[in-house]
Amino acid sequence: MRFKVLFVSFILAGGLFTSCEKEEVIGFSPNDSSDENLKSELEELFEETREEHNFSLKSSGQLNVPLSNKKNPFDIVGEKHNEALDLIRSQSSSDFDICQLTDLINREYNLNNAFNCSDINNSFDSGKDLFFNGNNYSSQLFDNLLSNNEISTNERNILNSTTIAVFGANNMNQKIALLKAAENYTRNYPHISEESRDRILTSFAIFRYSSFYWEIEEADDVELACSVCVAAADAYAYYWALNSPDVDDNVIQDNATAYSFSSLVSRVAEVIYTAP
Repeated sequence: MRFKVLFVSFILAGGLFTSCEKEEVIGFSPNDSSDENLKSELEELFEETREEHNFSLKSSGQLNVPLSNKKNPFDIVGEKHNEALDLIRSQSSSDFDICQLTDLINREYNLNNAFNCSDINNSFDSGKDLFFNGNNYSSQLFDNLLSNNEISTNERNILNSTTIAVFGANNMNQKIALLKAAENYTRNYPHISEESRDRILTSFAIFRYSSFYWEIEEADDVELACSVCVAAADAYAYYWALNSPDVDDNVIQDNATAYSFSSLVSRVAEVIYTAP
């Protein structure tokens, strides 16, 4: 799936590059061959992160670590995802209609009908049984994409290792810290294509914001049987669409379609996982 970066001016307007920190990003190699050290490096990184952030939220319900990650150029996608999700849920009635919501989002964000409700449903159907084993994570979807040459071994291993770590996190602070650590690692990882890097960073940004949305902000309003499952569904909507033979590989072309598409998948997941 080709990812086209949205207007640079839009990203600058989002304040993504206002940080005083300047960090060199290692150039990306065209050689995307398998890296045997990748998984061990990530596990070491995640273990250090878990030890450093093994504490619960403040009594006020606020994070002890910032939710945003200014080092991720696609942080705005996660932020806008939550805004789109608020819009979708404010318009939803007891008679759930994903087609009406898809039309709403296409109009609201001037997407020119970039996707339809069939794309949302087909993506969800193609992903849920491969990505989840009950309420647990399964690597089958990423393995399937790898076997079909849709993603590389290194992309698969970054996604898989990070998802395992997030599903096993002890608290929200740890979950956010683990995702940010994986994002910063991916930014500087030399053995992956730029397209794969952008895809991963977009997904992890959504994962961060969606996790906080469902597990903290909306925890009192909706009781989910598996909140991490809902957050993961919309975080990886990009990959679920890529896996579906009935969805155009180019359905997600820029930041706006990324956060809009994933927010709709999140709404479907909410309906599926809302506790009876």
